[in-house]
Amino acid sequence: HYPLRRQRQMCIRDRGLAMMRLLYRKRPIRRVAFDIGSGGTKMLVADVLPEGGGIVWPALLEVDTPVPFKADQQAHGRLSEEIQQRGLRVLGQMLEQARRLGAVEASAIATEVFRVAPNGGEFLQRVHDMLGLKVSVVTQPLEARLGLASAEALDVRQPGSSAMDTGVDRIAWDSGGGSFQVHLPPLSPSLSLLLLSLIHIS
Repeated sequence: HYPLRRQRQMCIRDRGLAMMRLLYRKRPIRRVAFDIGSGGTKMLVADVLPEGGGIVWPALLEVDTPVPFKADQQAHGRLSEEIQQRGLRVLGQMLEQARRLGAVEASAIATEVFRVAPNGGEFLQRVHDMLGLKVSVVTQPLEARLGLASAEALDVRQPGSSAMDTGVDRIAWDSGGGSFQVHLPPLSPSLSLLLLSLIHIS
C-alpha cells in the first residue's frame, strides 16, 4: 500500500500547487497608466485583474495636471523647450507617486499634438530616455475607440451596470485639447444622418 499512499500524497500536493498557481494568476497587478494629451497629462493608478479581468474600483489614485502642449505648439510651430521641461517634470512627479503606491507596470499614450508637432516624437523619446517610460502615439480612430472604452469603464462603476451588456448601444463623445472624436454604434441610415447633422450644428 505504500506506493499507492505516496501516489495519493503526490496527487494532493500537485493539486495544491496547481490551485496556488491559479490563485496567483488571478491576483490583481498594480499598474499605472498615463494619457499625455494636448492640454493636460492624466495618470491612473489601479489594481488590474489579469487576462482582461478589468480594473478593481475604486482606483488608488487619479491625477489630471494641465500641460498646454497644443497651445505652445500653435504659438511656436513646435514644442518649445519650456513646455517640454514642464511636461517632463509633471511626468516625473507622477511616476514617483505611482512608485510610492507600489505600481509595478506602466503604460502610456500620447494624442493629437504629438502627431502634428514636428518634434513631438523627439519629446516622447526624451521621456523614454530620461524617465524609462515608453509612450505610444495613438491614431485618431484609436482615440475614438479608447474614448468609448473609457465611457464603458465609467459606466461599470455605476450599480447594476455591466460593460458586457451587449443590448446597450453607446455613443462616446471625446473632446480633447487638440482633437475631437465621436464613436458611433451601427445605426440606420436615417438616424446616422440625423446624428451627423446634430454634430455639424452643435
